[in-house]
Amino acid sequence: MRKQKGFAISLFIYLLITISFPLQAQYFGRNKPIYKKFKFDVYQTPNFEIYHYLKNDTVLKYLSLTAEKWYDRHYQVFRDSIEERNPILIYENHADFQQTTAISGTIGVGTGGVTEALKNRVVIPITETWSQTNHVLGHELVHAFQFNSLITGDSTSLNSVRNLPLWMIEGMAEYLSLGTYDYQTAMWMRDAVLNNNFPTLEDMTYYPNKYFPYRWGHAFWSFIGRTFGDSLINPIFKETAKRGYNYALIKHIGLNETSFSDLWKSVYFDYFKGVLPDSTEDPSGTRILFERNAGEINISPSVSPDGRYVAFYSEKDLFSIDLFLAHATSGKIIRRLSSVVHDNKIDALNFIESAGTWSPDSRQFAFVAFSKGKNKILIVDVFDDKLVREIAIPGVPSFNYPAWSPDGRNIVVSGLVNGVNDLYMVDLQSGLTTQLTHDPWCNIHPAWSPDGSKIVYSTDKPSDYDLSNNKTVGYNIATYSLADREARVYEIFPTADNLNPMFSGNGHSIYFLSNSDGYRNLYKIDTTNDETFRLTRILTGISGMTPLAPAMSVASETDEVCYSHYFKNRYSIYTADTVDFKPVKVDPYVVNFSASILPPLNRATEGLVDKNLADNSLPHGLADSLKTVPFKPKFKLDYISNIG
Repeated sequence: MRKQKGFAISLFIYLLITISFPLQAQYFGRNKPIYKKFKFDVYQTPNFEIYHYLKNDTVLKYLSLTAEKWYDRHYQVFRDSIEERNPILIYENHADFQQTTAISGTIGVGTGGVTEALKNRVVIPITETWSQTNHVLGHELVHAFQFNSLITGDSTSLNSVRNLPLWMIEGMAEYLSLGTYDYQTAMWMRDAVLNNNFPTLEDMTYYPNKYFPYRWGHAFWSFIGRTFGDSLINPIFKETAKRGYNYALIKHIGLNETSFSDLWKSVYFDYFKGVLPDSTEDPSGTRILFERNAGEINISPSVSPDGRYVAFYSEKDLFSIDLFLAHATSGKIIRRLSSVVHDNKIDALNFIESAGTWSPDSRQFAFVAFSKGKNKILIVDVFDDKLVREIAIPGVPSFNYPAWSPDGRNIVVSGLVNGVNDLYMVDLQSGLTTQLTHDPWCNIHPAWSPDGSKIVYSTDKPSDYDLSNNKTVGYNIATYSLADREARVYEIFPTADNLNPMFSGNGHSIYFLSNSDGYRNLYKIDTTNDETFRLTRILTGISGMTPLAPAMSVASETDEVCYSHYFKNRYSIYTADTVDFKPVKVDPYVVNFSASILPPLNRATEGLVDKNLADNSLPHGLADSLKTVPFKPKFKLDYISNIG
């Protein structure tokens, strides 16, 4: 048995972010807090029975057609249909999803969805953006096909899953739902190449805490698809279930585990070293929080308006993520901010994709937590170390990304209501909630202008340029004017993910993160002339634990920028002044995603997976086959155990 080496960041990511693939026996509701009753309706499609309580028919129809789209994509890979309609349970938000009784275990903050084995039920929440929900649904339906293949196959069984390493199971779900272009997986791969930490398949199997199964498994299947063809995905998967991956690789591609690992590593090193720039730049500014004074995961930094303090999430205390306060200059940790809420009936902190926000006087800090099946804003006094206030938003049970207004009166959030994500403003004095945006698009990452007249945010709403050029939209930068209630979508880096926007201290620039160069770097828009500048050239990325996690903030009084940098399989936090950056003017209409391609670049055969993912059209001619049917309980004995 190979000996494990110490503690690694990937163990936490595996425990906290996993889209679960549970194999244990399923039972209903034991020891799980239930705060509301769900009355499910059943919506039937050709291949699914969708259990839901949604009040938005448009969202329901979209999800139903999306599921059918994924079914067709996955069928082409597995060449095996699921005979009976597969059940999908959809919850309106993550807080509701955490209360599901369809599985026995506790649902963590970072669990995006679950597919359980015995009934092949897919259980997911609607998330903040359509892109997120689409990915989670596609990922989980891969598991449904995997289970179906193992259970119904004539020479395999569910017991064969023991031969399938986690990286193969989860990586396959990532590859079939993301394809070979993914800047987050590519970031991990570049990091491994830069730091000479590229594993063998045996390393990935024995050290899942060191080599995150989702990212490394994704890279493995992408390499198989681009090198040998997507037609080998299912045969290798099923042969591995029968006899292990070494036998499967020898049979289908003529290489054993060692030879394959050597080839894989050499191709990745040659490719990424070829696309990396000749001239490199170190991260701008000063590294203040890292493994020596904090943890290996230091994320979602939020710098105070006066630039003196930074609040951040970290696993400093080992095996848990907590909210800490530190000096922004020295990095010295002052206290754990979350300690004041742990005994206040708070179920969990929403640390995965939500940073907090400071009051204008830099004295109080507000962040989002789960409490009794709903989201709440918690406000703490960072110096008195006490909980000042809890705020639930009537009519908005799920929200994220709070932003405190410069006058201290309002907090704006991105709220998920009936499956649609809009911006909502809460008046802290009167308690009045105002819905700001009213559109079908997803609006996230709000931040205020220094004078309080505008809110900048990210949205998947297309710009005029996107519409006129038929461009697929990633995330665009937009501003909302409170005076005239009008939104403007910037024409910048079409098809890229432009996220986490923040106004500069003088309001003349908007900082944001983008993968427009295939990496994930910091940019700014000069709002006086719409010129765009790249501020960093980091070869791994400025990133949180997920693509939508905030990873940068700006001190409104000092213009100090605080960001989270991924390097050597760790997340460190840097602070930088404007003089630390070297702005390079760039063309806002040019993108280059080559650094986000998972190699090899020149593939041997046309890729079925990438081809199918490029077609974003929903199935035609299915509208007449979608219908609501009566709910019928299907209780039955799953299995008999001899455990006494």
